[in-house]
Amino acid sequence: MKKAKRFEVTDLGIEHEQFFQGFGVSNTEYDSCAVGIGNSEAGALDDCLEQIAMLGDVDAGDLEARILAREGNPSIDLMSGVCTHEWRQYIGIRWTI
Repeated sequence: MKKAKRFEVTDLGIEHEQFFQGFGVSNTEYDSCAVGIGNSEAGALDDCLEQIAMLGDVDAGDLEARILAREGNPSIDLMSGVCTHEWRQYIGIRWTI
């Protein structure tokens, strides 16, 4: 499995499920992307890394280790009480192999 040469983690904020604007690679230096959704930043990051692992074109374990080393662990309690069944935290990751 290939390792990402470059990557970018973007906190897309809290959005209502019905109105999420999307996330992509247009006008960027990256080739691929994934979005994670959760009730917290930690949950959204985990979901995003699962999406990347399912794609199978990049080593998600290596990417996770590099993200956590650079960004640190997201706070599980950061969004406590904010996200409900209609509002979610979104995180996007872009990468180039």
